[in-house]
Amino acid sequence: MSFRHRLTRLDELELREVVALEENDLCYYWRTRTTIKNISSDKLYSETHSLISNLKIKEKEINRLHHRQPAIEQCAHEMIALLPPEVFRQYTFIPIPASKSSKNVYPVSNLTYVLEQIKKIAYPSLDSRELITQYEPTLTNHHSSQRQSVEELARNYCIRDKFMHPIPQKIILFDDVISAGRHFKAAQNHLLQHFSEIKIIGIFIARSIDECRDI
Repeated sequence: MSFRHRLTRLDELELREVVALEENDLCYYWRTRTTIKNISSDKLYSETHSLISNLKIKEKEINRLHHRQPAIEQCAHEMIALLPPEVFRQYTFIPIPASKSSKNVYPVSNLTYVLEQIKKIAYPSLDSRELITQYEPTLTNHHSSQRQSVEELARNYCIRDKFMHPIPQKIILFDDVISAGRHFKAAQNHLLQHFSEIKIIGIFIARSIDECRDI
């Protein structure tokens, strides 16, 4: 399999842009989702943008649904290629909740489908759990004129008790894209209230970058 990506830790310069993270946070990504705005206000999207868009396709989007499974499989193969085997064996993978999830509605996260694909093709004993959900659905960042703070997001998170045991020893919070880092930080803070001093790192398919170019 030809592969041109590498796992990258958010460095000091990038942390200035991912405003919610702190210096000691360990967050990694392997793709860059770039939106390029040109002088005519048109938008040009990267190949990663298309991959993430396909990964987010919902069951009701019948005309596009055939694009989702290839995106799930591609992300799974990329994670297997990039992460050391011991990571899959030692960490509990927890998807960061989708915006539409709530305490009473548990749509299966497409991130969970990626983790299930990893189990299927490489690591059948992988510990992955939809441990965190929300009390109420939230608006995604691009649909909201006022973004919620880390504290507001954390207050809306709750633990699904049936997935508490066995107690995780190390946790990976898994999400498709990191931009400001608020959802990661909120999920991290909420988990630390239940699992004090546990190691929690973030793995993201892509970092989001907006560029303005005269093209």
